[in-house]
Amino acid sequence: MEKWRGIKNEDEGDADDLWWWLIHKGITASFMCIAVFAFLMRVVVSPHPYSGANNPPKYGDYEAQRHWMEITLNLSTSGMYNCFSLGLTDGAVAAILSKRELIACIFFSLALNHKQMSAYFAPAFFSHLLGKCLRRPNSFLEVSKLGFVVLGTFIVVWWPYLHSSDAFFGFLLLTVYTNAKQWKLSKRPNLMDKEKKLI
Repeated sequence: MEKWRGIKNEDEGDADDLWWWLIHKGITASFMCIAVFAFLMRVVVSPHPYSGANNPPKYGDYEAQRHWMEITLNLSTSGMYNCFSLGLTDGAVAAILSKRELIACIFFSLALNHKQMSAYFAPAFFSHLLGKCLRRPNSFLEVSKLGFVVLGTFIVVWWPYLHSSDAFFGFLLLTVYTNAKQWKLSKRPNLMDKEKKLI
């Protein structure tokens, strides 16, 4: 009974701590609604087959999940996380946590230029840094500094490729599209013949 009045006993367990915190903060109703909705969605979806079931040759979602399980079970962790882009992103997160936003912009811009996969969490970086800048007294100056740092980093990375449009678009294709080699070969038949001779 003391728990409902906001007084917490010392001998209660961790599960009671969670419920006491939920009740004390007044979020039990919303928490229960979300939990019940998630459970009901699971019940409604579970009797049906996964997408692509019995549809050869790819067999849909299950086959894709099986491939990822195979990769994670049979590939060593050094092979999974041997990624330069991840290190740059970690550097950006560490710089944000140490309140060095300009260094975070440099690191994240480098990660974004290294692998386009970093674009998945670019909105989170952008909105967080923009929100921090807008809360400061001279917000226009702060946003301008971040913008100049990002533009400067992009210019430094792309500078070697800006001298000709062929070099620029060639690098852009190799960076953005994973199948750029097939695209180039299909557009230029003579390159495809050379590639076949090498094989």
